[in-house]
Amino acid sequence: MSGALQLFQCQEKRKVDDEFCDVRIGNRFFAVDVKYRGDQVLVRYDPFSNLNEVRLFSLEEQFLQVAPRYERQRGTHPSASAAAETATNQTPLDHEYLKLLEARHQEQLQKQAQHGIDYHRAQTAHVWSLTQFANKFAKLLGRKGGASGLSTHEMELLGHVHRSHPRVTAPLLEQAFQRAEHKTIPVIVFHLQNLLSR
Repeated sequence: MSGALQLFQCQEKRKVDDEFCDVRIGNRFFAVDVKYRGDQVLVRYDPFSNLNEVRLFSLEEQFLQVAPRYERQRGTHPSASAAAETATNQTPLDHEYLKLLEARHQEQLQKQAQHGIDYHRAQTAHVWSLTQFANKFAKLLGRKGGASGLSTHEMELLGHVHRSHPRVTAPLLEQAFQRAEHKTIPVIVFHLQNLLSR
């Protein structure tokens, strides 16, 4: 289904604003990492969605990051305000709130115990096939033709990663690409393993 939705995505070439470090689509602004300030990027988005985020790619079509929407006129860039917020917003949780969360969790466990566990559904709920994994990886690398754009050696590496880490999802893979300084398979896999170890 997600592959079909990608057919309707729009792509526009934009320059990351030098002063505000964002890109503009229509009257909406999307925060971009400061390391891309002044760069030309490809912005892909679903024109039929509410546009809370866009995906940024290099001109060579390598995935760079997911850029969240923000309101430029209301204040600073989200990355700057997030650092300040984490420094000032570290208050302990209220014990009553924790008790409420624990009670809700106990209720959910009781409901699950009454219905039993569907082991087949639990195992296959979020399984990502090697083909889907390789296609997404190749697309984020900017390779034409999906998995067929990867070499045999690269497919063997990705097969090993796929077998070793069955919990890999598309958003997690995008995060690893976003964190990678160099868009190579070993660097991206390193960041993917760091994300999975959390």
